[in-house]
Amino acid sequence: MPTMYVDEAVRLYHVFRSAALAASTALAVVAAAPSAVLIGSTATARMERPEPPFRRSLTALDEPPPATRAADTPTEDREPDRDQARAARSAPRSVAVPPVNIGEQAARFAYAQIGKPYRIGTKGPNTYDCSGLTLAAWRSAGIGLPHSAAAQYRQVNRISRADLRPGDLVFYFRRITHVGVYVGNSRIIDAPRPGRRVTLRPMDTMPVAGYGRPATG
Repeated sequence: MPTMYVDEAVRLYHVFRSAALAASTALAVVAAAPSAVLIGSTATARMERPEPPFRRSLTALDEPPPATRAADTPTEDREPDRDQARAARSAPRSVAVPPVNIGEQAARFAYAQIGKPYRIGTKGPNTYDCSGLTLAAWRSAGIGLPHSAAAQYRQVNRISRADLRPGDLVFYFRRITHVGVYVGNSRIIDAPRPGRRVTLRPMDTMPVAGYGRPATG
């Protein structure tokens, strides 16, 4: 056999042998791959499997307890806040009181005289006639009035019924012989006549002659 054919046969043998070894190695790798995947997935599942409750509880004994909420833990820094809140709850609340105007002061004074006897020519503190009561009521607010219903009518500023406010004066009869202190809700406080006492009553009990408000300056 010629030498050239021998050399070619040897070369082809080595080529086929190398190809066979490569194919065998590839098959071995492919065959081993599922086992590796299975082993890897088993390890992952084992890592992700939750611990049994008893093991978790035993582990918790060795670990420091979780931080307690600040709102539930009394500390030296929070005690002053608690004390301040407790003091704020127990402290009396201040209530804004609107200032009392002069007319309201006169009305309050008149309320305080209810039940005192009528006596002609007197202006308190224990007995009153009609103009003596209105004089004393406005005197308590710092305003002076004459001791006469007619004289008071001449001195005050005339107002309408719709403008009435507590403390204003309501005058009666054509000759202005009676006067009372308006206290709101269509009522007056007045000293009616001998034998009666200072009383609260509807302002339309008698014929009204007019309405007035003392000048306050």
